[in-house]
Order: sequence, then structure tokens, then C-alpha cells
Amino acid sequence: MRKTLVIIVLLVLAAVPMFGQWHRSARLSVTDSISYTSRTGGWGIGASDEDIHITWYDKTFSPSTVRYGHFPIGCCLESLASGIAINSDYGCEPVLSASDTNAHIDWCVDSLYFREVAGMGVNPILGHGWPGTSNLCPAIADDASGNTHCVFNYYDDSRGLCLAYQRRTAGGDFSAPVEIIGPPSGSYAGFSYYPSICIGPDGNIHAAWIQPWKGYGTSADGSNWTVSEIPNTNCNPNVAPSICCSKWGTICVLYASQNDEIYRVFKSGGMWYNLGSLSKAGMIADGPSICADTSGAVWSAWHGRYLSEEATAEIYCDDPYQSLTSYDSYESRYPNVTADPNGNIHIIWSDSRDGNFEIYYNWRLGYGQGQGRDLAVTCIFRPAGRIENQFIVSPSARIGNFGEALDSFYANCKITGPGSNYSKNSVMTKIIPSGDDTLIGFPPWTPSGNVGDRYHVKVTVYMLPDSNIYDDNPSNNVFVDSCIIRGVAVTATTILEPQEGDTLEHLKPNAYFTNTGTEPAANFYCHCDITSAGFHGDDYADSVLVAGNLAVDDSIFIGFDDYGCEENRSYVATFHATSATEDTIYSPHIQVHFHGPYTGVAESAEVLRIELAGSNPFGTLPWISYSIGVPTEVSIRVYDVSGKLVEILYDGELSGRGTLHWNEKDTEGRMIADGLYFVRILTPQFDRTHKIVLVR
Repeated sequence: MRKTLVIIVLLVLAAVPMFGQWHRSARLSVTDSISYTSRTGGWGIGASDEDIHITWYDKTFSPSTVRYGHFPIGCCLESLASGIAINSDYGCEPVLSASDTNAHIDWCVDSLYFREVAGMGVNPILGHGWPGTSNLCPAIADDASGNTHCVFNYYDDSRGLCLAYQRRTAGGDFSAPVEIIGPPSGSYAGFSYYPSICIGPDGNIHAAWIQPWKGYGTSADGSNWTVSEIPNTNCNPNVAPSICCSKWGTICVLYASQNDEIYRVFKSGGMWYNLGSLSKAGMIADGPSICADTSGAVWSAWHGRYLSEEATAEIYCDDPYQSLTSYDSYESRYPNVTADPNGNIHIIWSDSRDGNFEIYYNWRLGYGQGQGRDLAVTCIFRPAGRIENQFIVSPSARIGNFGEALDSFYANCKITGPGSNYSKNSVMTKIIPSGDDTLIGFPPWTPSGNVGDRYHVKVTVYMLPDSNIYDDNPSNNVFVDSCIIRGVAVTATTILEPQEGDTLEHLKPNAYFTNTGTEPAANFYCHCDITSAGFHGDDYADSVLVAGNLAVDDSIFIGFDDYGCEENRSYVATFHATSATEDTIYSPHIQVHFHGPYTGVAESAEVLRIELAGSNPFGTLPWISYSIGVPTEVSIRVYDVSGKLVEILYDGELSGRGTLHWNEKDTEGRMIADGLYFVRILTPQFDRTHKIVLVR
């Protein structure tokens, strides 16, 4: 028995991929303002001969809907996709299976719903599930004939959660549901939920689910089930397992333990064997997903983080020491992995690197599909995303060999940005087999900028012995990414009053303050300080408290108290922000120089004053006052933010005292819209431009 056990284990381990040949990750979903999908899962992936099919839970619209998209295997994903709506009302927990050219999507809204995308057409929605009660947590798989098999939970008022099965015949309807297992009589503690399903090469149906230990069931046709517990699989009761079957009929289950580690068990010869923990020691892991490719290799994926990194998580696939995603301090969560009929592996997950939770994708070629000589930079691990200021970083990147033979290389990393002109070669040259990838490191780098400063990171792989990048596919020899110093930063980005060089008798300072950092700004003061160059000038200091949060990249208008200027004096206005509780906000001091009114020459023939009057932003259009001693050529024109001429307020000779009014129309007599405009005043003596914001 011992000899048989060793042989079985070695055979299964030989089918586990020991390396990856992953391409570059690409974003699939797109949104402008809110999370495109949920943080806690809700997407599926499947593959046919030529296409990848995905579905996801879409939070952009109200109510939330289920969306679907597809693209050819190996496409470059140059454009983002919004997909098509599968339903028109609320929908969650979507799952997907694929066969031939068809994709099948299932989701729940109390009841279960199913829809088939057949080629270019979308077939009507089919309702199914256990009648008269709540249904949830569907999982589906297709067999070789295109039939769809579904396991799901339903709620029994007297017993609690139960597990059931339904089959949808290809092109037809669903069969009556069959109960697989219910909770022990009178007990709510042992119910079975969060099922996963797969179809074996012999057509048998296999399912796994959560109970005190992992539950397992199998059936030849779905009408009668043999149910058992998988021994020694104490599990996290909040994490769904994942099940697959290899081409040899080996059943593999991936799950999270009570200690939040990822374990893989397999069944062969009627017995279960445990391969132990796949996740790295000290890692808190979740979101297991497993699949088997056409060669019989089994692929396992999960997301993991460490206790010291509460707000981060990265995607791992088989290698517990090498993440598929960059160490960027953002969240990469809940992978879903599948294999296509050609042996390629595909994975999607949810990622917050763009500020919202979006669906991201990556893939790798099946074994033996490389051609020519092709080295590629597939990922920059560090520095990426948000980084700590003055914290030493060890730059690193992943290099893949997509060619057909053993190759050798070195790499260069360039980091440019505020205070940085880093350019270093890799610590060593490396030899890399075909189909493999490796992590390459560079000498340490320390960012020396301020919060919100962004750095451009570029890694280039050079082939040896010629030290060039011109292999059979030079498009992937360079990878460009960026990183930003994390923290809270608030900056006066648009100062409306005073403007640089203004001459003012009095003013009401105001500006737009923007969160230019990487984290929300909470409870802070915006300040305006005015100092004069003259001895008798009174200093001015005003502050406004901003309560609550200002999101990253959002701006807020702040108006300060009036200030009267003294005659013949020069002033400097300084705008900045501080934290209300402690000094945790970085805020550059933005200065504007202006002047008080000139006297002693005010009545002379040579005086020249032309000013905007009113309070910026303007509820109505401003008027322009002038005081000109001698006739002077004056041009006053208004432009929009694109530089297009909007109106000519005056173009000719002007003298004396008076005002000019704008009639709220452009050069063609049309009423103008609210927004930002620029008023340019041009004379032989000066050329001055004022920003005005019109908000009616």
C-alpha cells in the first residue's frame, strides 16, 4: 500500500505545473466614476476553441446587472470593453461555462436565471431553481454534448440551506431539481453551501461544497448522488471551494482552511490525498479557483495578503512566492481560472489599481507552443502602484521566454521622476528555458520626492550575446509602468483671486483645492495668508475647515474673508492646507503676487488701470473697469478652455474712466454656457490674462 501511495502522488505531482509563462495583464471592464464590479467576487470565465467568454457583476448602473463579453484567444486587448447586458434588473453571483461557440451564464435574484449566448445571438432568459423558495450560489459546467449542469443552494424553511442539482439539455429547458444533501435533522450548524461543479472525462458529475469538512458528491446522470465528506479538510466556512477533474479522471479540490491557508486535495483510486498548504507561510489566503488543462496539468489560483498589509492582496497561481500581480499596495482579489481546448490557461480577477474595482485578465500559452526567439517583460513587480517615500525599494520584473528554445538575457530598469534619474542593469544575467519565466532583480532605489509625485518605470530585456532587443517579437521587450508616493496631499490647484500681477483695492481670496495624493483627505483646513512688502502692511491669515472626506482627485471651492489692500504696496498671497488634528497632510505652498492701488499718479495723464470687477466664481458675467489717462490701444478678448475665441469685448482706442460689460453672448450672438473662461487684456504696456469661472 505504501508503494502504491508513493506512485500515485508522484504521478499527480508530475501533472502540476511548476512554472508559468504568463503574458501581461490587461483590464477588461471600464467605468468613469464608481466600482464596476464588487470587491467580494461575482464574475466567471470560460473558453471555447477560439474565444474567451467572461461575465461579471456590474455596479455601474442601477439596479446592478449581469454583463457578458468575449474576445479571441491571444488578442492584444487594445481597447476596453463594456460588454452587453444579460439582464435588465438586479442580478448577482454570475457564473459562466462555455462549449463550442456557446456561452452559458447563470445568476441569482432570489430565483435562478440562465441565459445562453449562441454565436452572435442571445437567447431568452430561462428561470429555474427550487420552486417557491430562495435560491443562491449557483455553479455550472458544460459537458462534451453542450448540456449544462448546475448545482445551487436553496432555503428550506424547516431545515435551512440545502444543496440541489439541475440539468439543462443543450438547446432545451431545465429538468426538475434534485436535492443532493440537506442539513442534519433539527440542525442549522451542518448545512451545505457554496457549491462547485465539474464534469469528468467519463461524463460523471462531481461537486464539492462547504460543511464542517469539505463535502463531495458524484452522480452519473444527476438523478442519484453519492455523498461523502472529504477527510481532514477543516475549512473556512466563508470561502467557497473549487473542483476540477483531470483528463485521467483525478478529482482535485482547492479550499481555504480554518487558518486561511490554501490546500489542495485529490481523489485517485477511491482515496483522498492531501498535498498540504499551497500558500506561503504567514499568508492570509482566500478566493481559491482550480482547473485542469488538456495535458492533465492542474492549475490553482488564489489571492493572498499578510497581516501587515490589511488593504492589499495579490493574485497567486501555483507559485506561493511569485505573485501574478504587481506589489502595488492595491487589492487584487478573487481569481477565476480556466483552460481552453488548446491547452492555454486564462485567468480573471478584480483589481483596484485604477481606483475602482475592475476586471483584469491574463493568460499563458500551453506547453510546446513557443516559436522562434521571443523574450518578454511581462510584469513590473516593484516599484508599482503606491510606494512609501524615502523607503528603499528593490526593483524587480518578470521575464518570460515565449520562444522555442533555451535563451539568455539581462535587463535594464529606468526610473525617472522628481529627484530620480535611476538606470541600472539587472544584478546578474540569466538563462531561461522555453516556456518558463523568472523574476529578475535590480539594485536598490529610494524615492526622494513628495506625496503625489509620480515616477515612470521602464524595464527592457536584452538578449545575449548581442545585447539587443530585436528578437522575433520586439513588441514585448519593453514594459512601462508607473508608481506614486502614497499619502494625503491637498494642493491649491486653481487660484481664482488674486491673479498673478493683479492691481486690487480689495479682494476676496478664493481657490479650488484638490486632493492630489493617493488617500482620501479627511478633516483639514485650507489656508490663505497674505503678507506685504511694506512695513505698515497688516498680515492677513484666514482658514476654512473642510469636514468629512475629499476623495482622491476631487476638488472643493474655498472662499476666504475680504481683504483691503494698501496703496502702493506689493503683496504675496500663499495658499496651502493642514490637517485638523495632526500634521499628516502634505501641501505645497502656492504663491501669487499682486499689488495694491497706485496713488500719486492716479490723476496723471499716464495712469493705466484695467481690471475685472466682481466676485469669482461669477453668478453673472463680470464687468471690466478702466482708468486711462491718455488714449491707448486696448484689446480685451475672451477665450474658452480649448483656446477658442468666444467674444471680443473691446478692440480699439480707449481713454478716461468707465466700465465695459459682457452681454453673456459669443461672437455669433449665442448665450454662453457655464464653465471656465480666460479674459485676455492686451495693451502696449502689458499683456494680462484672467481666469474666470461662470456658475449661474
